[in-house]
Amino acid sequence: MKEEKMAILKMVEDGKITADDAVKLMSAMNSGSAFSDVKEKLSSLTKDAKPVVKKAANMAKTVAGGIAEGAKKSADVIGVKVTEIKNRPRKADFNNDVVAEPVSEAAEDITDKVEVVEEKAEDIAEAVKDKAEDIKDKAEDIAEDVKDKAEDIAEDIKDKTE
Repeated sequence: MKEEKMAILKMVEDGKITADDAVKLMSAMNSGSAFSDVKEKLSSLTKDAKPVVKKAANMAKTVAGGIAEGAKKSADVIGVKVTEIKNRPRKADFNNDVVAEPVSEAAEDITDKVEVVEEKAEDIAEAVKDKAEDIKDKAEDIAEDVKDKAEDIAEDIKDKTE
């Protein structure tokens, strides 16, 4: 009987029944004939609580599943980032002959090619400058010839009009 009283007090503590209901239940338990009524009331309360507890458990399961899924996605992203960081070249990687020598050779090769391109650009610029000088000289010669021809024509017209 002590266990039944503790169960009733626990229900009051959990807010499942009021203190008045608890007094009635305990009074009923003390009178031997009403004990079956108490059992029935407890059974009814338990039955009513089952769907609420089940719904709460399902909600907790859904929330936990969402948290687990989010944690898995976060772990996947972190794993990718860690792999990227691990695979990044480190300063130490450039200090060894395996990496430093080919990089240095490639840099020298590029420098040599840039120098060749610069030299060719200078040669082309010089050639363009020379051609421009030639064109200028020819244009001056043509202008002089045109001037001479114009003077000759003007002289001829002058002679014929006199």
